[in-house]
Amino acid sequence: MQNQTEQVRVLFDNAEWYLKGWRHSIRIREETVSDLIRDRGYKRILDIGCGDGSISIPLLKPGVRLTLLDISGSMLANARHRIPAGLESSVDFVNQDFLDASLPSGYDLILCIGVFAHVGSPAEVVEKIGSLLAPGGCVIAESTDPHHFVTRISRAYSRVRELATPATYELKALSAEQVTEMFAGQRLELSAMYRYSLPLPGMTRVLSEHSLYRLNRMLFGRYPNGKNAVLGNELIYQFRKIV
Repeated sequence: MQNQTEQVRVLFDNAEWYLKGWRHSIRIREETVSDLIRDRGYKRILDIGCGDGSISIPLLKPGVRLTLLDISGSMLANARHRIPAGLESSVDFVNQDFLDASLPSGYDLILCIGVFAHVGSPAEVVEKIGSLLAPGGCVIAESTDPHHFVTRISRAYSRVRELATPATYELKALSAEQVTEMFAGQRLELSAMYRYSLPLPGMTRVLSEHSLYRLNRMLFGRYPNGKNAVLGNELIYQFRKIV
């Protein structure tokens, strides 16, 4: 029987369902990361669970070193094709589980988007992030609120579907309090938060990705002018390391 690490690898090695079916959410995450960091001059960036690089590759420019880490070789292959011409030598590709990877410290920006749901121990991930981050550095992370009504409806729907097709593993959902506490233990304080919502079950079948994106922006706005936060079950955080 496969352990969870291998299950995650298999899931994202065949990830057309994610890259096409969740493009609206990927776009919102990419834009929110860009809005959070604004024009700050980060020089060393680590993207944990980078997927096809949609979120971090737009941050790549001359003078920036980007490390793309993903457990899926297929995802990294997709990311490699997205690197702008002339910047290929500025990117390192790491095809490993984050907790097993040997990485240098001193990153001034670390992205951890869409990761906590798929790991056995989010606390260990946060601890390693803290050890790799430079003093004064920034972390942008994401989690799904387990207590939110959208999450509860989605989980109920998933349990019904699992009667026919059992899930390989259970996705983790973490509250803002849980995530903030974990990062505080690594001397990282919350400096910003943005909330939006994943679609309710069935919405992806009747609405296009463009429509889902526009609906989200209409309901939740864009950082720093977010609105209706109480309706959002997806949380994107910015933490800064206390010097």
